[in-house]
Amino acid sequence: MLEGLDDNTLLTLEAAAVVHDSGIKVCEQKYERQCKGDLQELEGLHIAMSVLADLSFSLSANDCVAYLVWCHHTFTDANGLDSHGT
Repeated sequence: MLEGLDDNTLLTLEAAAVVHDSGIKVCEQKYERQCKGDLQELEGLHIAMSVLADLSFSLSANDCVAYLVWCHHTFTDANGLDSHGT
């Protein structure tokens, strides 16, 4: 762990990495093959939360992953590892 992250933060980041693009397929179908970042953020959030619910993540980890999925194409106001305040 060269990043120096604690185990919980690393697990949360890895979970977000795995599910962050989960909305692409829905976007392709729903928006006539359009997969723009804002659409991915919107559609991927629900899918990612469903996956994480099945894995019994803690509520705070779910909240953080939800935030990371919801804004992974939005590059404003990023000010640290966890910019959403939890």
